[in-house]
Amino acid sequence: MPNLTIINLTLGDTQEDLVNKINQNFGSIVANGGGPQGQDGPQGDQGPVGAAGPMGDQGVPGERGTRWFLSSTEPLGGTAGVGIIVGDYWVDTNDNKLVYIYATGGWVSTGENLQAQNAFTTLPGIIGPGGSTSKNAIVQSSSTPNLNTFVLSDAVTTQTSANPTYAKFVIATQATDGFPLLEFAKSNLATGLPADYNRHPYFGWKNPSASDYGLRFVVPGDLLDIVAGGNLTIQSTSGNVNITGVSATLSATTTMSFTSVGNLTLNAGSSNLLFTSNQFTLSGTSAFFSVPVTISGSFGGASMVSLSNTSTGGGLNLNLSGTASTSRYLANFMVTGVSKFYVRSDGKVKFDKTNYAYSTYVASTPTYTISNKNYYIIGSNVLTNGNRIVVNLTAGSSGIGIAIPLNSGSTGLSDYIAIGESMTMNIFSSTSSNTISGISYTTSGTSPDGGNNYLFTATTSLTVNVLRTGTSSWLIYYDTPSVSGIITV
Repeated sequence: MPNLTIINLTLGDTQEDLVNKINQNFGSIVANGGGPQGQDGPQGDQGPVGAAGPMGDQGVPGERGTRWFLSSTEPLGGTAGVGIIVGDYWVDTNDNKLVYIYATGGWVSTGENLQAQNAFTTLPGIIGPGGSTSKNAIVQSSSTPNLNTFVLSDAVTTQTSANPTYAKFVIATQATDGFPLLEFAKSNLATGLPADYNRHPYFGWKNPSASDYGLRFVVPGDLLDIVAGGNLTIQSTSGNVNITGVSATLSATTTMSFTSVGNLTLNAGSSNLLFTSNQFTLSGTSAFFSVPVTISGSFGGASMVSLSNTSTGGGLNLNLSGTASTSRYLANFMVTGVSKFYVRSDGKVKFDKTNYAYSTYVASTPTYTISNKNYYIIGSNVLTNGNRIVVNLTAGSSGIGIAIPLNSGSTGLSDYIAIGESMTMNIFSSTSSNTISGISYTTSGTSPDGGNNYLFTATTSLTVNVLRTGTSSWLIYYDTPSVSGIITV
């Protein structure tokens, strides 16, 4: 292996010696493949700046950069003479600093804006009751809230479906889940337990699984008051209005009206229908009026008033307080303003009639017989069409007699004539040969009392006046064309 030999250079070396030593050293280094790397020497001083080179040729002009326009209206034709190009931006100062980009055909919204993205902001110190400013309000952060609506939806909304009626607030839910639309709770009472939230009032869909928009408001366990300072109208334009409850009360401080273009029905079912006012009371057992009552209308073939008592009580009872007089009437029945029948408060009764009804009585079996004279009762069962009676009776060998029944019951007169009252009967034979020749009375309704038998000349007409003077006391007056008589009972 060759040895690296390096000859030192000295200050006394000539130029020739220096050249020879350097060449010999270089040859030794090459022969040995180079020696080991020496240490780096110190950095030398920076040399002087060289002369500038020649100027190059001018390049091709490039396109202008993107420009931003800030205005409340859409930039048209450029700003300050600068034309609008694709890629320019416009910030709309009237719409939350919404950013538009210019594309072929015009400005297109980027959906981004340079305004704070909070939809709501806090308005502190709002003025409340008594001038208090202790509360704040959360309001829309938009500078143009009139252009915004609030939509809370379970579905992804589009411009077409979001709010087509421009309602200020829209709630759109997936109805089939049956959850409430809007619920109300008291934060100071909330416990999160069923005993609390099952009492929360709420709005919900009437039929969650149906295709209709029926709405219901429910207060599950407490009261609901609807109060209006002016008129309150509850209306259904095409259906019924139903008010139901354990009890329902309609009250008014001045007046109340019920109006229907069709039938108006008040139905209490099997219970009582009760009306009460200062002048009128209708209960389950009676009705009272303290004002005049007028019934007027076109009733066709129906009666204006029909009274029916299916029990054992009475019918019509009229009572006038005060002094009786000829000008006060208990009842006055008129036709076209003309009185046909009246009962005055002083007791006078007037009939305006020109024809009189009569009853007919045909019998062949007498009630009883006295001395072969057949006696027939003329009582309430015979006087069915008035107190004039035409009789056709079968005579005994001694003729026909009339029996006056003073008994009670369906055949007697005791239940129809009170003490101090009287009844007149006009009895006529149906033929000239069917004559009457006697009168009698009975208190049993089946047999004469004490065999009384008052005879007179046979006649075809007999007038009988029955007067009741006491509980069991009577006077019977009878008149025929030939005789008059009185029977004291």
